[in-house]
Amino acid sequence: RLCKQVRGEDPWQTMDRPGTGMRMGMGMGGMGGLNGPPGTAMRPPTGLRGLPQGTAMRQGTAAQRPGSRAGALGPLNTNVQVADRPVTQQGMMGMKMANQGPGRQVADKSYYMGELRKKCDEMSKEIAKMQSETEQYNKDNQTYTQQERKYESLIKEVRKLQGDFADLNLIVDKSRTKTDPQDIAQAYQMLKARNDQDSMKLDGVFSERREKEDDIKQVEQQIREVQLKAEEKLNTLSQEQRMQYAQLQDDYSRLEADIEQKLTTYDNLCRQVAKFEQSLAQEPNKQRMNSLQDQMQQLLARKRDLETAANKPVLSEAEQREQLLQQVKDDNAHIATLTRNAEGVDKRIVQAQKELDAFEAGGGGETE
Repeated sequence: RLCKQVRGEDPWQTMDRPGTGMRMGMGMGGMGGLNGPPGTAMRPPTGLRGLPQGTAMRQGTAAQRPGSRAGALGPLNTNVQVADRPVTQQGMMGMKMANQGPGRQVADKSYYMGELRKKCDEMSKEIAKMQSETEQYNKDNQTYTQQERKYESLIKEVRKLQGDFADLNLIVDKSRTKTDPQDIAQAYQMLKARNDQDSMKLDGVFSERREKEDDIKQVEQQIREVQLKAEEKLNTLSQEQRMQYAQLQDDYSRLEADIEQKLTTYDNLCRQVAKFEQSLAQEPNKQRMNSLQDQMQQLLARKRDLETAANKPVLSEAEQREQLLQQVKDDNAHIATLTRNAEGVDKRIVQAQKELDAFEAGGGGETE
């Protein structure tokens, strides 16, 4: 309207379409005259925006056809399909018309404040949901920890009961086999002594471990003291000496890494050599070579014996006869000694057999 006034036009000339601010009421009292500004009652309802003129004022069904309740639906014999009428969440009613018009044109402060409040409410709800989930998780975690402790205690109790049950089964088995209780007590004492011995060994191992740990701590402390002394000495050195010391340290680290690498290579080579030797020992040619070497050693030993016998001085027939007679005498004496020993053993066997027979005869008479 301001633009029309600037251009010299009548701002109230166009009355074809009611403006956004013009509300159409039930009566015509709010118009304020045809040439005056329209009142707020000229604004059509939201569902009637954009319709052609003349259809905005919808009349009732009874007003469309006076004297008939059917109205515009036609005669009473018309076949009306109830299923064609849309059913909404409020029951039997007409279709909801979509909102016509561009809607909000200006997003002012209140709009953004409303959107911000919506987002804040959503964030608050989400935070409350996450807090409830966190509380539930903490409760579940505490419950799980309690159940786990209970499970461990029950497992210990079950194992103890299983041990007692095994002991009772052993006692029942021993009672069924009519085992002497003294034997059971003796076995118990043996097991107890063994357990006590194992416990003493375990205590000794634990004490030794603790002593070793103390020794290690002392050695580490000594190493730290030596390092501190070395740092103090380094602080007293000149810049050139420090650089030389750093160079020596680098050389030492490099040589140590080189030594470690060479040791690793040496171990790998040793393993490969052992593997090759094992595979070579399983070869048939290697085994055959070993057997031939053993035969060669035996033949060489026999050759040496023959050479020794051949190098002996040659005896005459009388000397050879005398040597053979002496060897025969020695053999006869040895044979006689063995024969006497055998006779003594036979006599002892016979005497032992007699004693055994007499013992069996005496025992048999007592049994009868």
